[in-house]
Amino acid sequence: MDSIENVSDLPLSKADKPTVLSGDQIDASQPVVQDAECVLEGWPVGSWITIMMRNVCLQFNDDPELIVQKMIDSIPLMMIIGIPLVAVFMQMTYLLAGRMYIEHIIFLLHAHAFYFLVAILTTFSSLLGYFYPLLSGIMEWFNIIATLYVPAYIFMAMLRVYGDSKRLTFAKVCFIMLGYGFSMLFVGAGSIFVNALAV
Repeated sequence: MDSIENVSDLPLSKADKPTVLSGDQIDASQPVVQDAECVLEGWPVGSWITIMMRNVCLQFNDDPELIVQKMIDSIPLMMIIGIPLVAVFMQMTYLLAGRMYIEHIIFLLHAHAFYFLVAILTTFSSLLGYFYPLLSGIMEWFNIIATLYVPAYIFMAMLRVYGDSKRLTFAKVCFIMLGYGFSMLFVGAGSIFVNALAV
């Protein structure tokens, strides 16, 4: 029988592996038993945020690709909840313009429809370049131009719809893009934490 040189080479049993706990499995009066790599020092013991963060940490250590996959799975939720949040930023930006909130929602739906159209075209062109190597160079240039055209199209659309000057419109586009990134990050992270808490 082969000897085992290192204890770490031994396979872990189900009981040895760190488990992801839910709120009703933890006694708030007792310290939370934590994995060595998921120690949350200074966090309130037994609170829902501590449990949630620890669950995310344990899941990430067990399968790092899980977080990325959950981010991808939460894209539909990002679109549903994210667009109204971005519309709030647009409402703040055009507070004195007399625009209604629903107008910003309609504009964002239009912008996303154009973005998804470009995404479909670039995916199709990438497949053409993959199956037909002679077209790969042309398809790469097409993807670059199409990707760069998206922010340019949004800028021109806002310039046409809202009627501000080019300089002011550019500043507002930058502010709204920051709000868009914050909204998508907030919704995506919230989705991951909720899934972790529900485990």
